[in-house]
Amino acid sequence: MKARLTALLVHGMGASPSWWEPIVTVLGRAGIAARPLVMPSLEEGGPAIWRDEVLAHAGNEPVILIGHSLGAAVCMEAARIKPVGGLVLLACPPFFPDFTPQPPPETDLSVTATVRVARFLRTACANASQVATESVHFVGTADPWVPVEQARRLPFRLVFIPRAGHDLNRSANLTAQLLRRVLSFRPAVERLDPGVRLDYLSRPFRGSVLHGSRKVPAVAGLGLGECAPPPARLDIEVTTRCQLKCRACARTLNSHRAQTADMPSSLFEKMLNELPLVEDLFFVGLGEPLLHPRLPSFTRLAAGRDIRVRLVTNGLLAAPDTLARLRDARLSEVTFSLDSTDEELFRKLRGNASLPTVLNNFRSVPDGLHKSIFTTLSADNAGALPGIVDLAAEQGLPAVAVSDLNFAENQSRSLAQNDRAALIEKGIGRARERKVLLVGPHFHETPDVMRSYRRSLVRTAEGLVRRASLHRHCLAPWRVAVIGADGSLMPCDCAPLAAVGNIRETPFDRLWNGDGMKAWRRRVLEGTSADCLVCPRY
Repeated sequence: MKARLTALLVHGMGASPSWWEPIVTVLGRAGIAARPLVMPSLEEGGPAIWRDEVLAHAGNEPVILIGHSLGAAVCMEAARIKPVGGLVLLACPPFFPDFTPQPPPETDLSVTATVRVARFLRTACANASQVATESVHFVGTADPWVPVEQARRLPFRLVFIPRAGHDLNRSANLTAQLLRRVLSFRPAVERLDPGVRLDYLSRPFRGSVLHGSRKVPAVAGLGLGECAPPPARLDIEVTTRCQLKCRACARTLNSHRAQTADMPSSLFEKMLNELPLVEDLFFVGLGEPLLHPRLPSFTRLAAGRDIRVRLVTNGLLAAPDTLARLRDARLSEVTFSLDSTDEELFRKLRGNASLPTVLNNFRSVPDGLHKSIFTTLSADNAGALPGIVDLAAEQGLPAVAVSDLNFAENQSRSLAQNDRAALIEKGIGRARERKVLLVGPHFHETPDVMRSYRRSLVRTAEGLVRRASLHRHCLAPWRVAVIGADGSLMPCDCAPLAAVGNIRETPFDRLWNGDGMKAWRRRVLEGTSADCLVCPRY
């Protein structure tokens, strides 16, 4: 891959450019030219000479500065003097009036050089608030030279590397998270996007994108191709087991897909290692995630890599003590899939499941864990929407996510093919009364739901039931990696039988932009995917 962005790497006191070897390799794979700088002796003028060296190499390009230990303070000072494309600090020694960092014992400096280092660190820390560059500070929780409580005093976003010491380059966790942070800096977003421009414009885009020999209308504000950047979200089916046979579920509709399988720990760790840029992880799929015995450890492992972890459940096993353990493992949110608050209708849709159990678990979600509701509506339960809204209002939820049925096998009972407008409008009216927002399936494609939720609000019955004949919304094949319990990569949650390969046999990055995924994206854009044409997200 041709490098289109440069990162300057500044080692710490007593180290050399070779310290950066693991990080140079990771950055290079992403197309970033990583240049470890050779710093002169500190006896020749102290860290100020290092700072001037960094400024000279930075030139006029928006380079990324990455520094370790004393090199981090040097980069911090350079970024204060000259704005750069991004700043990454690794174990930057904090120096405040009531705290003086002790140098590593192997350091052998003259008294003069030692004084120069101390003065430089004191000045750099005092001036840290003047750094206007996008910045992040990585600190090992077992670093004897950079105590966590002191690192918090520097005005940068902190990312802690569990159990890591001062030499953070020894942690695979660091390299994965460092790459994610670097690629989030504006110059990286602008220069390193390999196949997709998720450029949400304030004015509608009125053009077309050429795919092969056929022009298709472009999505408003999007220019999409058959390739995609590394996914930001990971949907994992940790098990295919489930206690229920829900009427609309693909597991029920395709019984041959319902074999018993739990994802092994080794496969889960392999996924995390091969997808270092993932920011959100959902435990979701054809099975019930809470049936997996190692779900708390999976949650803790992913959350330890600074990934937001969420769970979608049918609610039967979501007892307060179970959710408390997951909360303590740093689960962020639990979503209950709930299609009715009427017991008879619930049993009909969910295969004789116990509604009182689900509702009690929903009302008893422990403090510190966000909860939400996802409701799939159909000709069978369109009249259940007011009850769902009332439950959400009772529990203080600001919104409920709603959707029509997907899958071809479900379409005879879908809202799109059955007139239930009066019932849906009644539910929308109840939502207005109770001040609960109804969010449609397009919220999946909204990059910042909290700020841009209006894009996906359901205001009329027509807004919930209509289908698009040409691609307008869905970004799933470009943003979301869907992986089954056996390691199969699916192009979309709505196509659980259309595996394009298996990450046990082929590295993820080769599958993600391999022939199978590229062909699927072309069909999505051209409107030739039968799965997409019946999907409310399309």
